[in-house]
Amino acid sequence: MCMISAYIGESPAASNLIETIRHQESIFGGFYTGISTLDKNLFYRKRTVGSCSAFTSQFNLAELPGSIGIAHSRTNDGGGVEWAQPRYDEKLGIASVGVGIGGVLASNDQTLKLAESLLAEGAVYHTRLKGEKKNGIVLSDNTTIHAAEAWLFAMGRLYNNGKTLLESLREVNLRSESVTLYLTTREPDRIFVANHNSRLLALKTEKGMHLVSSLLGFQEKIIWSIEIPPNTFATVTKNEVITEVLWEDEDRYDFKEPYNLNSIVINYIKDNPGASWTDTLHATTSNIFPEGKASLAFSMFHQAIERLLKDNILKYEIIEVQGVEGQCGIPQMILFCH
Repeated sequence: MCMISAYIGESPAASNLIETIRHQESIFGGFYTGISTLDKNLFYRKRTVGSCSAFTSQFNLAELPGSIGIAHSRTNDGGGVEWAQPRYDEKLGIASVGVGIGGVLASNDQTLKLAESLLAEGAVYHTRLKGEKKNGIVLSDNTTIHAAEAWLFAMGRLYNNGKTLLESLREVNLRSESVTLYLTTREPDRIFVANHNSRLLALKTEKGMHLVSSLLGFQEKIIWSIEIPPNTFATVTKNEVITEVLWEDEDRYDFKEPYNLNSIVINYIKDNPGASWTDTLHATTSNIFPEGKASLAFSMFHQAIERLLKDNILKYEIIEVQGVEGQCGIPQMILFCH
């Protein structure tokens, strides 16, 4: 589970991204942080194990030039800094961050065949580690890569050979519970979105365009906003969002919230004051959403919590928990009723 963000505008992307992620990381993140920007057709990428505070203490944001970029913060799902996003291939000129359901790609035999064929053709995997890792696939040489990296490389090769990004995505037929943001050197003035069934908001401000997983903590004055629907491919520029259908043979998810989700959340928090966002999510959605619709549950839960906080029915506090490898100081949100 994780939070993602993107920015395109006139001001430095890195500073905008780090502040947006900082306000979101206590929800589903803080254990790993990463940013990639694009400037003069070059990628700049920094990642760390730890929160935004760890990131800014380790890196100078000036090392990430450019006014377009993507960012990622995630929970403690294992792996070292190699497992942190953004993922990228500098030679192919493509980078991505994504929110997805762990193990979906790793359990796909097609992914292993794809990864091995790309390796034989000279692909250099940045997530490659010795031994087995969660959400990874084990190659014939007993090293492990993150499954999503193989799919990104496959898309990048098609895109680099002249296909559009949407054509490339459709050709590799990558379908999983996720929303992914892409940067490319071929089209450096836009951000691409492939939203299968998750929540993503586009927010227009005086500084430019922001893409966020949640409105919680967003500080800029919003001129206008839209929610990018599920089963949508979007092209995002400084001033507009252009959408088209992602999979023509699939229906869009119905994002209508189950009528009683608000009440279920309130009753759970009353009985469990100080429960974490994650614990509350699983406890309140597991019985009311269809099996295999985890991303839909996450999206509806985000909306319910935002509304209950805005209406002062719920409140939250931020506590610090132990991070990866014994690190401390990871901010996490806990919920209470007013």
